[in-house]
Amino acid sequence: MKNIAIGLGAVVIGLVAILAVRTAAIGGGEAGAGGATEDVDEARAREIAEHLGEAIRIQTISFGDLRGYDSAAYAAFHAFLETRYPAAHAAMERETVNEHSLLYRWPGSGDGAPVLFMAHMDVVPVPTGGEGAWEQEPWSGAIADGAVWGRGALDDKASLIALMEAADALAADGFSPSRDVYFAFGHDEEIGGDDGAGAIAALLKDRGVRLAWALDEGSAMVTGYLADKERPAAIVSVAEKGYVSLQLTATGAPGHSSAPTDDLAVASLARALAALSDDPYPMKLKGPAEDMFKALAPYMPLGQRAAIANLWLAGPLVKASLGKEPPVAAMMRTTTAPTMLRAGTKDNVLPQTASAVVNFRIHPRDSVDGVIARTQKIVGEDIEISIWLDEATEPSPVSSTDTDGYRAIMDATRAVYGGDVVFAPGLTIGGTDAKHYAEVAEASYRYLPMIYRPGDTARLHGVNERIVVDDLYRMTRVYEEMIADVAGG
Repeated sequence: MKNIAIGLGAVVIGLVAILAVRTAAIGGGEAGAGGATEDVDEARAREIAEHLGEAIRIQTISFGDLRGYDSAAYAAFHAFLETRYPAAHAAMERETVNEHSLLYRWPGSGDGAPVLFMAHMDVVPVPTGGEGAWEQEPWSGAIADGAVWGRGALDDKASLIALMEAADALAADGFSPSRDVYFAFGHDEEIGGDDGAGAIAALLKDRGVRLAWALDEGSAMVTGYLADKERPAAIVSVAEKGYVSLQLTATGAPGHSSAPTDDLAVASLARALAALSDDPYPMKLKGPAEDMFKALAPYMPLGQRAAIANLWLAGPLVKASLGKEPPVAAMMRTTTAPTMLRAGTKDNVLPQTASAVVNFRIHPRDSVDGVIARTQKIVGEDIEISIWLDEATEPSPVSSTDTDGYRAIMDATRAVYGGDVVFAPGLTIGGTDAKHYAEVAEASYRYLPMIYRPGDTARLHGVNERIVVDDLYRMTRVYEEMIADVAGG
């Protein structure tokens, strides 16, 4: 027994040593390169906020139904941009794509590969009757309590206005880029972007344009997750998930509800949906999620740092803990979400068919075909599967962090927010216009250079959408620094 105890003790000591060495190897984060967050020019910040307020008041809504687009609203938005940003419009070429989207080209003096900055003009509707839940009118563009309020304040007119403010300021100051700089503003991102960003990307491809990199909306900076709770963590998404909605249809015996059979369409569909819900895709840390946590680990508290350094042992516990947060869990797997049901026309009639729509957001390690095959296997061959509305998007390629573009994003952010900002790659779990540029861009990044404050993510597509005026100003300054960096002489 003594020898066994000694042996077990040696194993424990060895295990502790391995854990300690691996934790030490991942290191503790450096104190940072220093530098404080840039002060705000209050007068300019107010002017930028007022311009965003004007943009919000122009209701460029994507309804996603037969109402189509409000051509007058888009014409007004185009005119607003031209009026508010004269220096940018004098320096850049502008063309309209598919009537509503805009493509700007700022000609460069050299032959370096061009870069692209993206945003979208369209916003989601405000549900009828839901206006009363807002602290400020949703289409007011009001400036109150240090923020600009209204639909699009975060998603995504703030980014568009910040980009145009940056371009206008640089152009007015005589800046001339050394390479072509493009700005692409789609009109239908909220319903997939095919007619906007998709058409612009096709146009660039036809013209033989090959982008060094592209930047769109996506993730942002957050605080409260590192050992220093005030230290910002900037998550730059290097990929986005794919998208497919599958319609599941079950067929059964019709008849009167007073004499039901064992062959009920609704029951078959219910069993199929239950089977899918009970068998979600497994969570795996491999891919952008693992890369993100490993990049952040040196700056995390010791316990979290040790767990991430030793995923070979703590992996299941780490996944279980992270999986309690739905957005984080979504980064680790393809998600399954039943969203629509349809069956029956009368309460005493057994429907012959019952159908449901299930939405999948596809992780980069999976594919549309793989999702269909897995779903069919789970629900059984008696359930008919088809792609809802014949629309599906594969996950985007995963862009490298070892590029001039990623470094430019880091440098420009730190120039404004200080050298203590910690950067990590991430995965956008929703959809952006960037997916359309995979064939014309060497790399695509999804990142808003601003700090998401508590509650901001709930405001996206929700109630009380707003952006803090100082954050809008600093986003503009980051874009200025970035453009000057990547296209300076």
